Amino acid sequence: CTFTCWCRRVSNIKSSNPAVVSISEDRAWIENSSYTITLNALSVGTATITVTPSGVSDGSGNPVNLAAKSVVITVSLPREKSNDNNLKSLSVEGYEISPVFDKDTLDYSVVVPEGTTGVKINALANDRYASVRGNGDVTLTEGVNTFEIVVKSETGKEKVYKLTVNVIDQNPIEVTIDGNNFTVIKLRS
Repeated sequence: CTFTCWCRRVSNIKSSNPAVVSISEDRAWIENSSYTITLNALSVGTATITVTPSGVSDGSGNPVNLAAKSVVITVSLPREKSNDNNLKSLSVEGYEISPVFDKDTLDYSVVVPEGTTGVKINALANDRYASVRGNGDVTLTEGVNTFEIVVKSETGKEKVYKLTVNVIDQNPIEVTIDGNNFTVIKLRS
C-alpha cells in the first residue's frame, strides 16, 4: 500500500486481523512524500488495514485534521487448476451417434446418406476451463471419414475422442477378386 501526503505527519497503521494480514510497521513519519508499507498474508480470511493520521500539519506548520483511511484485504487460496479433459456431450447435428455418448467412451460413429458433403460436430467440454478442438462444421467425402475431437484440460492434459462418419453408398459395386469380396464406392462427378 502506498500513501501520499504533501505535508508532515505521523500515521498509525493497524491490521484488524494480524493473524490474516500483518504489516511491516505500525507507524510511519511522512514528509512531503509517499510511503510504502509491506503487507504479509499469513492465512485465509479478511483484515481491514487502517491508516490514522495524527500530528498532521501543512507546509507552514498549521495543524490539519485528516480522516482515517481503510482498505479491506481478503486472502484466499488460489484455485487449483483442473485436470478434467472429458467431454460433457458429443453429437452430430441432425444424426445419432453410436454408441450413446459417455465421457469415458472414446470411439463413436455415425452413418449419413449418400451425397452428404458436410456435417456439424457439436462437442462441449465437461470443465469450463478446458478447451475443445475438432468440433464445428466438417467436410465429408464418400466413404469413411475420421475426425479427432481433442479436449485439453486447464493443466494441459489431452484426451482424444474419435468420430467416424460414414457416407454410405446406396448402390455399391460388389466385386470378388481371388476369393476376397470388395465393395467399390462410387464418386459422383
